[in-house]
Amino acid sequence: MNNQIRDAVVARCSSSYVRRKLLEEGHDLTLARALDVPSLCERIEEQLSLTTGGGAASANTECVNRVGPKHNQAKFKRLQNTQKSKSELHQCYRCGNTDHFGKDPKCPARSQKCHKCNGNDHFSKVCRTKKNRKQTVNNVEEQTDYAFLVTDNSMQNRLKVCLGGVNLKMLIDSGATCNIVDENTWGKLKNEHIKCHSYLSADRKLYAYSPNQPLTVNGAFKCETKIGNSSEYAEFIVIKGHGEPLLGKDTAAKLGVLRIGTDIAVIADLKQSVLAQYPDVFRGVVKLKDKQVSLYINPDVQPVAQPLRRIPFNLRGPVERKIKELLDTDIIEEVNGPTPWVSPVVVVPKANSEIRLCLDMRQANRAIVRERYPIPTVDEILQGMNGSMVFSKLDLKRGYHQLELTPASRQITTFAVHNGVYRYKRLIFGVSSASEQYQHEIASALAGIEGVENISDDIVVHAADQKTHDQRLYAVLKRLRECGLTLNPAKSDLCKADQPHYAVAIAVGIVLLILIVIVILAYICRRRSDGYESL
Repeated sequence: MNNQIRDAVVARCSSSYVRRKLLEEGHDLTLARALDVPSLCERIEEQLSLTTGGGAASANTECVNRVGPKHNQAKFKRLQNTQKSKSELHQCYRCGNTDHFGKDPKCPARSQKCHKCNGNDHFSKVCRTKKNRKQTVNNVEEQTDYAFLVTDNSMQNRLKVCLGGVNLKMLIDSGATCNIVDENTWGKLKNEHIKCHSYLSADRKLYAYSPNQPLTVNGAFKCETKIGNSSEYAEFIVIKGHGEPLLGKDTAAKLGVLRIGTDIAVIADLKQSVLAQYPDVFRGVVKLKDKQVSLYINPDVQPVAQPLRRIPFNLRGPVERKIKELLDTDIIEEVNGPTPWVSPVVVVPKANSEIRLCLDMRQANRAIVRERYPIPTVDEILQGMNGSMVFSKLDLKRGYHQLELTPASRQITTFAVHNGVYRYKRLIFGVSSASEQYQHEIASALAGIEGVENISDDIVVHAADQKTHDQRLYAVLKRLRECGLTLNPAKSDLCKADQPHYAVAIAVGIVLLILIVIVILAYICRRRSDGYESL
């Protein structure tokens, strides 16, 4: 083993001078001697540097340190540059330090972003990219954006937009391909501590309506953009000078505040009329009037009280807020006293920093007797929509929570968290019979209205023309108000026109699928008949 380590030291030594000294030892070289020789060379190098001011390099340049002719001075400068370039070879190409190499996993530049080229894993002081250099890789054109602004002095047309937690009045520009703020606005956003990721926008040109010269771009940043309940992670370009903050076409369309099309006026009027006549249908979470659903419990199944699952400390605050919200909306109630059923809770984080409480009902579902109410398939619903051209989708807000449970059925929904024991007063997701019961109750509530289909909490209103569609839509909203059901406006879409070629494509696809199945079945039957004949 010592000989193998000795050979590895000699083979991988980074100094050719030390390797030569080791090889001069010949067969007498041992591992201890292989470690002593480099130490001796280092001490000699240190002594030389102290006595001559530069070690071996200074010894070689001793003859040119005297004041002499100009050609000797030029030679000395060239030699100095050569020494400097040799010292740079021992620098880390990521951070510039000399105590390690670039492949060292402990290099401080790893996972850092360069402020010069926006690259990763190196600092700007050792960046090899030329700053303002125009890159043309594979003939890719540099990115070009446009910003068109029609002067509008009315502040009523400005929208209140939340950029990274900071509110800002912006104007929608349907001719802009990007979002724009000026440098003064960017300074105000920074002073109010906007939450964003800023960077330099290189090789990007931004043009106004008429000038041929592009605007001066200082940089760009990305942040979460909110308007009402809609949010989008969008990019904003910072320009030099003073200008109006503009919200571009793409971002405005994604946030639902801009729509370009011929039916926009019809849809806007319909939405305004619906919200004006039925405001209570789009507000809060209520329950189905004069109706309670029962969970049929098998008395032969032994109740199970499962142990508490400990919730991480970083999720306990959100869990407490969620419990308070469910108590305030009369969805759950506190349990005081013994209970035979206890189910654990699973906390699922959501994308918007909120959580969802889910009950593990696997043990409880063994005691629940399911109702066998048929749930329609997508093919059956599409068959009922045949011939319709105008559609509206309505989403029931927190669907299952709008059905109240009977007092006798609530005990099996008991759950425990770190701050108490609670049980649901409404139907919950996870109960084995919830889907059949919910489908049955919603279908019964909408019975008698033509042109209405539903799967679970999604309701589709369809008709062949706009007038018939509006009549059916108002009939559905009136029925929902009478039953006490509410809708989620953020997930509801009104007046979606059908695209005829989609229906043709679906029909052709179904026919081809049927033909393929027939061919496969005929082939299987023929092979089987051939097998019987051979037997």
